[in-house]
Amino acid sequence: MRLLLGILLMGLAFTNPISAFEAPVINLPYITLQSAYSSEYNITHYRRIPFAASTADQNRFRAPQPPPQINGTYLTDRPFPSCPLADGTGSEDCLYLGIYSRPWAEGDKLRPVTVVLHGGAYTAGTASFNIPPYGFATLNVSELNDFVLVYPNYRLGALGFLPGKAIKDDQNAVLNPGLLDQQAALRWVHEHIEHFGGDPTDVAIFGQSAGGGSVVAQVIANGGKTAPKLFQRALGLYEEFVDLMGCSGLEEVLDCLRTVDLNTTMNASSSISGEWAPVIDEAFLQKTLSQAVSNGTLNTDLVWGMFNTMEGENFVSSDLKNANDFLLYIGYAGAVASFLQTGDPNAHKVGFDSLASRR
Repeated sequence: MRLLLGILLMGLAFTNPISAFEAPVINLPYITLQSAYSSEYNITHYRRIPFAASTADQNRFRAPQPPPQINGTYLTDRPFPSCPLADGTGSEDCLYLGIYSRPWAEGDKLRPVTVVLHGGAYTAGTASFNIPPYGFATLNVSELNDFVLVYPNYRLGALGFLPGKAIKDDQNAVLNPGLLDQQAALRWVHEHIEHFGGDPTDVAIFGQSAGGGSVVAQVIANGGKTAPKLFQRALGLYEEFVDLMGCSGLEEVLDCLRTVDLNTTMNASSSISGEWAPVIDEAFLQKTLSQAVSNGTLNTDLVWGMFNTMEGENFVSSDLKNANDFLLYIGYAGAVASFLQTGDPNAHKVGFDSLASRR
């Protein structure tokens, strides 16, 4: 019996991930964080850390506010909600980030940090909180390639990128709050990442699609002036959104926008989806990328870019069976048929003559 008990205890010791590495507790000025450890991937992770306050109620359209003081030990090994999405999921209490790295102890060498900004056309997506997280396998393929990875959320759609003069002029609102959320996460990293084994003087930001656009925005932020015409394009979008929210004609439009329920807000946002993006606000974004590069007013010493050679496959319908389906999908066949007047027996001659006359 004693021998059997000893074998069982040894088995438990080997199956308990904490036995290989004790998941640390991190004390920050506003919160105490309990981490977790994955023996399968040999990583310490903090999947859910609040880096700013909820964006609900009076914080809607405001710059990100400091996170609240949290008493007790905060368990980080759990997912967090996305910021509100068009399908009705998500929460305005969404400004969380996750941190992932190999085990690190006080006194060990600090490691480079990579902050990953997710894509999604500024209307969709969320920060990764899976184990292992997106990108971890690539960035940690060997002991020589050892990073601390950080994945923050940021506001999307109208809640993150509503333009308009009323927003700009309101002292309790800002343009581009989604970008300011990203900046708040970067500031949080600068202030606290050393406690997690990250080097605050060696931080890179990475993203693809809208995440890549966000990287550009952070690189050129806070410098120079810009032409007012870039702001004029956004004004009509603001008025359309206000009308969809049922707030047109009111004296205090922003007060109305802040009190409309989240479902109505996201329905209004998604009905004009595809239009949401950062705007030149003369504060955070003060010039275009080309102007910033020409003037050398960048917030970094090193920039590198990459291309997704097969990314187009993600945007093609899976229902296409042949080339004709594809042409119909992109509207090309219909456009050609109209141009060549296919009901006319002389269409080929008409089309050829028309094309020849344009050369």
